Amino acid sequence: MFGAYLYRKPFLESQEEEWEALYQVNLRHILLCCQAVVPGMVEAGHGGSVINLTTIEAFRANPEMAVYSAFKGAITQFTKSFALEMGRHQVRVNAIAPEKTQTLQMWSDAGVTADQRRLVPYWIPIGRLGVPDDIAGTAVYLASDLSRFVTGTTIHTDGGCSAAGGWFRTSEGGFTSTPQGLA
Repeated sequence: MFGAYLYRKPFLESQEEEWEALYQVNLRHILLCCQAVVPGMVEAGHGGSVINLTTIEAFRANPEMAVYSAFKGAITQFTKSFALEMGRHQVRVNAIAPEKTQTLQMWSDAGVTADQRRLVPYWIPIGRLGVPDDIAGTAVYLASDLSRFVTGTTIHTDGGCSAAGGWFRTSEGGFTSTPQGLA
């Protein structure tokens, strides 16, 4: 299951019903799934891996999306705290935080318009949008024994956007913090 923006507007214009809808689609399912599945993992006594999905919007400001970002941030904090609770049972709890990934949801949400697609190499340090296999590869790693000592963390599968921290590639190959010259 994935989350969704549902709406974009300043927080002071948002309504409690919208907050509830965002909770339902962006946080509640994480809590329900963990409560439904993890007791069986503990009972089996073989450890395991819980992988939550959040977004890099949990780690940076997102104007007009404050409630969405708050719920995504909650997933990050839940992941850390639940990892501590489950460690004694050898159940690892981690999260994946993607940046824009080419999915049907992203294109239908106008995450990147057709006119903007040419700018992706400037916006994302690795030079492209993510693809579902990028996220799947991270999940396979977290589910495997290769990550047997990794718990309570979030892997940013974001092409370097978190590391860039607001810096954008220029057409000359350098970096700028003012991307308006790229339009």
